[in-house]
Amino acid sequence: MIAGVTTLKRWMASIKIECGIWYDVLRIMALAPLDTFGKLTVLCFDEMKVEEIYEYNRKWDEVMGPYKKMQVLMARGLCRKWKTPLFVDFDQRMTEEIIVEVTSRLYAIGYNVVACVSDQGSENRGFLRKMGVTPKTPYFLHPITKKKIVYFPDVPHLLKLFRNWLLDTGFILADGTIVTKESLEKLLALISTEINVACRLTKDHIDVKKSQRQNVRLAAQLCSHTVATALIHYGIDPKLGEVIQKVSDWFDVFNVRTKTASGPLNSPYGMSHVKSTQAKILEDLRNLMAGMTCIGKKKNSVQVS
Repeated sequence: MIAGVTTLKRWMASIKIECGIWYDVLRIMALAPLDTFGKLTVLCFDEMKVEEIYEYNRKWDEVMGPYKKMQVLMARGLCRKWKTPLFVDFDQRMTEEIIVEVTSRLYAIGYNVVACVSDQGSENRGFLRKMGVTPKTPYFLHPITKKKIVYFPDVPHLLKLFRNWLLDTGFILADGTIVTKESLEKLLALISTEINVACRLTKDHIDVKKSQRQNVRLAAQLCSHTVATALIHYGIDPKLGEVIQKVSDWFDVFNVRTKTASGPLNSPYGMSHVKSTQAKILEDLRNLMAGMTCIGKKKNSVQVS
């Protein structure tokens, strides 16, 4: 990631793209042949670490850096498959001013921002507090239409956090039950001797370190229906199996990529034939998290968003 970002920095300098809002991209977006639904927009932003070095650009006779992080804000379609970066800057926190200007500029060319996504890093939590976003009011108002822009914590990031806390400390559930990675290690030892097991748990899923912790696939495979079923089926830890199953169902509901489907785990949220089931899945997960604490941590160490 660091090498890739350094390359991006050099590319930006070589073609003289200024940091900040990319107004040229907005002008191109204005020409896109999209209908109203196609222009429903989600803003997502994230920071990434960059190599802290000085760089000299001969072409423009400029020195860049050193920087610690790069902030990137992207716009993407809610109902159509498109996405584009709109803001880039180094060592820049996300602010209300940036969001307001980007949202207003998009609205001026027909793009209506209806949602916003980010991870739950400390700087982002500070930004959300300033925007008035809370678990009870998970939105802020569009600067022009005054309609709600709904905020969503980044789901893959939340899944990785759950996996990390499970492996690092384990959990105490609301009823006092303790679940830890020891059950996963027992499952791994058992299935390594079996011939036909649907669960494909490996040591890499449990001993995740450094950059592996950023791998969403490993987290999704660990927190999956097959692992939950195996824990229950073999009688190793039915309680942990239930916990993982609830997390897996929640992740599936929030990770739907199809327009239509038959079941509650692969249908867009809110469709009439699955709405009640999907609502129960989310409520079950919320109740689970509200009563769960990390072993050795303070009582409210698991956040409910």
